[in-house]
Amino acid sequence: MSDGKWNDLAPRVMSGVVMLAIGFAVIWFGGFAFIVLILVGVAAMFWELLTMMRAAVAKGVSPMPYIFYGLAAFLAGYAFIDIRINASGLQTVLWLILVVIVTDVLGYFAGRLVGGKKFWPSISPKKTWSGTI
Repeated sequence: MSDGKWNDLAPRVMSGVVMLAIGFAVIWFGGFAFIVLILVGVAAMFWELLTMMRAAVAKGVSPMPYIFYGLAAFLAGYAFIDIRINASGLQTVLWLILVVIVTDVLGYFAGRLVGGKKFWPSISPKKTWSGTI
């Protein structure tokens, strides 16, 4: 692991452990803290979308896809809150989060081990097709 492609592994693991601990506690207890966590996540998605949309509009690209993604982010946040409130919501939300974590981690390692062409260099410069698949 002495080559440069693994330099970001330790900070990723450390930040992942912190986010996992905080996220799990907030999901477990639910309530107002869970709603705030979801709202912060949706706000971060909107900020990122606006940043990408500004760059796209400056290049003369139609902003309609970004509006669609913004709507999808809003609906996903609403769905997480709605699911968590239901009786079996805790298990469902934990399962959804686990699926996202596992696919993200496997994508990271697949991309680093297999490598290959970059997926979308202007948006995510290190993401490869192998990691995406």
